[in-house]
Amino acid sequence: MKKLFALILALCMVFALSACGGDSSKTTDPTTVPTTAPTTAPTTAPTTAPTTAPTAPAAEKPAPGFYELVAFDDAGDYMEMDSEYMEHINPDELAYLFLYEDGTALIFMDFEEYEVVDNGSTFIFEEGFAVDYDFKDGQLVMYVEDSFTYYFEKSDREGPSEGEQKGGEAFTAEAVASFEGDWHGWCEVNYGIGAFEEDEGEGFEIIARFVFDEDGNCQAFMAVPVDDQADNFQNLTVSYDSYGDYMYFYGELFDTEISEGNLLDLGGFLSGNLILEEGDDYMSISITMLRIGDTWDPEYNIPCMPEDVQEYYEDMDLIDIAELYGVDLDLIPEN
Repeated sequence: MKKLFALILALCMVFALSACGGDSSKTTDPTTVPTTAPTTAPTTAPTTAPTTAPTAPAAEKPAPGFYELVAFDDAGDYMEMDSEYMEHINPDELAYLFLYEDGTALIFMDFEEYEVVDNGSTFIFEEGFAVDYDFKDGQLVMYVEDSFTYYFEKSDREGPSEGEQKGGEAFTAEAVASFEGDWHGWCEVNYGIGAFEEDEGEGFEIIARFVFDEDGNCQAFMAVPVDDQADNFQNLTVSYDSYGDYMYFYGELFDTEISEGNLLDLGGFLSGNLILEEGDDYMSISITMLRIGDTWDPEYNIPCMPEDVQEYYEDMDLIDIAELYGVDLDLIPEN
């Protein structure tokens, strides 16, 4: 086979040389040169050159307006806000941004608002650092750190839903079914500083009644067992946030402003958080509430009411418990 291949290669070379050499009778002395040169040269040349160079397509630019968080990636853990794991979380509580026509922007993240300058691919913060972003196919992707990325999309809303909560958004029929009725629950203090430092780790009870009118507006009553009723819930109002089906509540407890209070139906029981904050005094509380008469499950109802407390209140209704608390019964709305 090797000999055959060598023969074919040699023949190819011979044919190539023959083609180049032409008729041997017309060979010339290599020392001579042609005595004549072409008498004419091409008389025309391209008279015009392209006047413009090809340009790259213009980069997309995000339009001014409010952008809501639709997903985030934390060290490779990608999570969409409308997934089953996040659907009860209001995305506006995590992050959002406004883009303004004058080239500035407002970014909310890490529970802080930042005024920034938008140079088209980077947000420049007054604090002296910058965050890169891309915009493609209607999605603004902001790279906060090497391991954390926010994904935003423009919304028709003018701002975050948090600003609408105190306005009293009416509860939907489904939400009314989730929250109405009488509740008995257990609270635990997760964190306390200042006047509340000694309360950290403590647990206490809570009762509630939520009554709704035909328009989905709520009358709310909540109370905890305290020696001085002036320390109990005061000026209590609630509203509904359709992002995640949250009930938000406002007012005072322990003579301190409620900076954040929310409850969420987790399938037959309510789970929530309560934050009291005033000056250097701060308290963070977790809440679980079951309808009065329902059975507690320590695996799912966390924090869970201790068994001895459950047994003590067995067969009592809300009014019975409120009387033990020493609450003014006139404060409780009628069902």
